[in-house]
Amino acid sequence: NSQGPIACETNVLAAYEEIGRQFAGLAPPGTPVYLDGRVADVPLLYAPGVVVLPPQVNDVFGYMDLPDTDWLLRNGFWNEAIALEWRDTAEVFVIAEDRLHNWDDKYILPQDLEQLQLPQAVSTCPVEDQLHLFHRK
Repeated sequence: NSQGPIACETNVLAAYEEIGRQFAGLAPPGTPVYLDGRVADVPLLYAPGVVVLPPQVNDVFGYMDLPDTDWLLRNGFWNEAIALEWRDTAEVFVIAEDRLHNWDDKYILPQDLEQLQLPQAVSTCPVEDQLHLFHRK
């Protein structure tokens, strides 16, 4: 194969459509959603009207380690303090598999958040393409 190895052995679009349908049922319009991952914004296509922290759509490319949160937000960036505040506001969380280790034991506590079981259709894809959905209890 001149293009290199196949990254996924599944119908990724169909898998994301199913994830999107489940996400839409979990996040009606107005629901604050926390995004963490390269493709964490994909389910947003299926749930119009949810509320996101816009700089998170750019993932790590919008992150800056600066203390002035007002300046960061005005200019489309975010930092750890903004992330923590948004985490406390969000009702639904879309987290990529490769970011999950940043959440385990520290933020995803069984008494606070419940994980929605998603189809494993993208399990053959790179970990940054695999998503987890959580909602606040």
